[in-house]
Amino acid sequence: MAQQTNHQKGMSCHSQAILPGSRPYYVNLADDSYPYCNEKPEPQLLTVESVEDAVDLLRLLGDTCCEPLLSSDYRQTHPGLYEKLRTVSKMDHSYGPPIDIDRAAVLMKKMPLDLRSLINSPLALCSDDQFPPRIDKRLVHKDHEENILISEPWLTGWIRYFNVFCETTELNFDHGSEHVQGMLLLEALRQAGIASAHCQGLPLSGKLALVNYNTNFSNFLTWDYPILCRTYCSFTADETSPDQEACIYIQVFQYGRLCIDAVLKAFAYINEERANSKEKRLKKIMARQKENFELKIKRIYEPMISEQCE
Repeated sequence: MAQQTNHQKGMSCHSQAILPGSRPYYVNLADDSYPYCNEKPEPQLLTVESVEDAVDLLRLLGDTCCEPLLSSDYRQTHPGLYEKLRTVSKMDHSYGPPIDIDRAAVLMKKMPLDLRSLINSPLALCSDDQFPPRIDKRLVHKDHEENILISEPWLTGWIRYFNVFCETTELNFDHGSEHVQGMLLLEALRQAGIASAHCQGLPLSGKLALVNYNTNFSNFLTWDYPILCRTYCSFTADETSPDQEACIYIQVFQYGRLCIDAVLKAFAYINEERANSKEKRLKKIMARQKENFELKIKRIYEPMISEQCE
């Protein structure tokens, strides 16, 4: 996907100049003072409580998205720390995701939207923005494009962003609502999770079996303003990988505020043949469970029928 922008037409909500070369995020330690005391703090400043938090953030975002920001006094009292953090941010993490899903969830809850990157993306941020195309239907396991609820992704570091669409022919609601219905949003999150797994190597013939879906709703979302979805996936695979657990952390934003966050855990079958083999075994197990259940019911009924006949 060609990563282009649709935010460079003088729109009012994008009028603030973004300095060339500025990082999307800066990391500062809580026991350090802001280095530029005569200026307002950097709006994308991530203040963390520990060096471990700073290291994990830099590993998650990389040096193209994040840079340590320490005062001169702090560098003197903690010699070598700045250099260590810079080294961490420049490490090559192409071999796999740098942190697990639970750790990522804790850190991402502290992260505002990456507006410095998103303003140069094809994603819709404000009401006048043009929406990007819907994602390939194969990446969300759909047969019809009108049921796709997420856009093509925008990638920064290990973080993926999508726009969310609110129209589908799959779901029909009994009555209208001023807010986007939760069931529709749950389906959008599910699609974002599937797409994230495919983007990180799950072959198109692979399948995901949902194991756990833990969701928190914190704010309503309206129909008339773009919705953004942000994901991190700790799963990677290729066609030679074993079947394994796939975990995705998903956040939903509108007006820059966090509205929903969820952890989706699934079991990834790397190809359809393995998924079908597992399904056959499960069907046999379910058949035995059904037979045993019906036998229990029969044993309860038999004495009752005998008594009625006497």
